Amino acid sequence: MKNIWIAKALTQKALSLLPGAHHWNKWFQKHVTRGYWLSTALFERKREHALKHINAYQRWQKTTPRNERIIPRVALEIGTGWYPVVPLSLIAAGVERVYSVDIVWLCTKKQLERTLDLFLTQVALDEPIRERFFEARLALSKQSLVKTLADLGVHYLIGDARHLSLPEGSVDLVHSNNTFEHIPAIVLEDILKEFERVLCPGGVQTHFIDLTDHFAHFDRSITPYHFLQFSDRAWSRIDNSIQPMNRLRQSDYLRMYDRVGLERVEHTWEPGDLTALSKVRLSARFASYAPADSAITHCSLSTVKGSIPTQDTKKRTKP
Repeated sequence: MKNIWIAKALTQKALSLLPGAHHWNKWFQKHVTRGYWLSTALFERKREHALKHINAYQRWQKTTPRNERIIPRVALEIGTGWYPVVPLSLIAAGVERVYSVDIVWLCTKKQLERTLDLFLTQVALDEPIRERFFEARLALSKQSLVKTLADLGVHYLIGDARHLSLPEGSVDLVHSNNTFEHIPAIVLEDILKEFERVLCPGGVQTHFIDLTDHFAHFDRSITPYHFLQFSDRAWSRIDNSIQPMNRLRQSDYLRMYDRVGLERVEHTWEPGDLTALSKVRLSARFASYAPADSAITHCSLSTVKGSIPTQDTKKRTKP
């Protein structure tokens, strides 16, 4: 069936206008699109993302005298979503405390239970971590979700990421997974400034960004570049506040980083499909971009506070 994306777009647009929009979207994802459940495959992908953030941090830190890899003490994530897989992956790797900022609270006890169950059954955890996760799993029936998360070392910050309640220089690692593309450009620029404020000298920011039309993730009749055909005015009628897409291209992010003064130490990207892009009638806004720029589907950007660029950009062809 073609144009499934239209049905989802109309539904999410309608849901975004209702009181408790995120609650209704959760019901929609759970019962209609079936995108709510944390599968073992998605769990593993999220764990891989977390380990990539740890690896990025370690690449730009000095080693100990014994040449041992060091682990960030405090991490900050934006965009937790329903399942705290990435925060708990960082805790399992040795991070002491993880702050996770989001505009709404999406996690529930059942979702934390599912996450912990997968860690306990699918992951070879060190014994102290396994014991800690197991005790938290048992405690969920007796205490609040907030208390259980805090016992695990995870603390949610619900609100505007431009104004965090964290002291200056208190975070070692700031990271995100496929979140930036949902934030308006003017807001994201201020968020990056706030991240730099809370980051300690030598601290690392590492962000994975999905540049594709997210409707193409489930509707195979459209390409990852489908949304580039719409003018900003037309897109505003399609886009929604539940899962908005800013449609920024890689060059937009690079210019934003330059304006904020973030020095990139590592930058990777997936070049995408120029042939598929050429079949889309681009709006005036995107027709002005270089085709190679518009075709990029994913990118990853790492910066170090107080550093100078030390790593040339490199290209990758697979996630």
